[in-house]
Amino acid sequence: MRIGWLAFESVNARYRGYVPARELHERGHDVLYLAETDVPRDLSKLLDRDVVVMYRHFDATAVRAATYLRENGVALVWDNDDLLTGITKGHSEYRNLGGLRGERILKHIRAMVGLADVVTTPSAGLAEHYRAYGARFVAVIENYLPHEFLVSRQRDPRDTTVVCWTAAREHRLDLEQLNLSGRLLSLLEREPGLEFASIGLNLGFAHARYRHIRSVDFAKLTEALSAFDIGIAPLAATEFNASKSNVKVKEYAAGGLPWLASDFGPYAGLGPSEGGALVSDSGWEEAIVELARDGRLRAKRTKKAVRFARDQSISNQVKRWERVLSQARESTLAPVHS
Repeated sequence: MRIGWLAFESVNARYRGYVPARELHERGHDVLYLAETDVPRDLSKLLDRDVVVMYRHFDATAVRAATYLRENGVALVWDNDDLLTGITKGHSEYRNLGGLRGERILKHIRAMVGLADVVTTPSAGLAEHYRAYGARFVAVIENYLPHEFLVSRQRDPRDTTVVCWTAAREHRLDLEQLNLSGRLLSLLEREPGLEFASIGLNLGFAHARYRHIRSVDFAKLTEALSAFDIGIAPLAATEFNASKSNVKVKEYAAGGLPWLASDFGPYAGLGPSEGGALVSDSGWEEAIVELARDGRLRAKRTKKAVRFARDQSISNQVKRWERVLSQARESTLAPVHS
């Protein structure tokens, strides 16, 4: 297939663009990958493509570009991985994506969904929203791990168990709604064998056994995670979170970490077979202590986590992208005329 892929550079775009596009190229497909913030003005370079994937482009320019591609017989896949219309006050992106601006975004999203031959998304919850917006066909393709994420786990022996949370700014709402700062600090004070670390979001308290890591390069993420013992993925029960990807626990698993995640949204249906356990909003302290104190349980779950991560590598799952792109190419509807 001749594939065009438009995806601006971001961490999310790695999963929804660069990683699958690179794998498809390695499998022999002709992939033209354009990592640009805005849709290119000159789209003529895309007219020889069988299918073009547009990731997270949802403004008036994107609608015009999508219309142009469809009018010229190019199959279109539109991909988005967040419920942008579910962003409410308190979310880190509300100023950019909420309110009246959010209403304009929804108008453009509906237009993109209507133009696309296939809409792709990493979660079933988000897929339901796009079906409601009138998508002809929605395919759930989860975020899969680049093969370099599957690292060998090496850790020096120590007397403490280190719990890590990788969290972007958007997780501040989860931190507040679940009252995690106070609860985790209380755990540190009660459990001398416990340490906490966070990557990205500062948990907002000071303690000798808590450290904040401002950022880690995406390519080095699972290598950094492999230094810890347990990964956690807490989520408040919001509409936005219900449509999120489950890739965080896959990242922990690739780093060799047994994980704990909220029994909600993207993590529903996962558990011990994938190297982790689901936790209720009120059960975080108990779950962390149980896993931290039980080295044999951690070792058992670590083995399952590593197997889960290998299965979730892009090299094992790229056929899902191949099938969907082929379907878009084969089922391109009649050209759309304005």
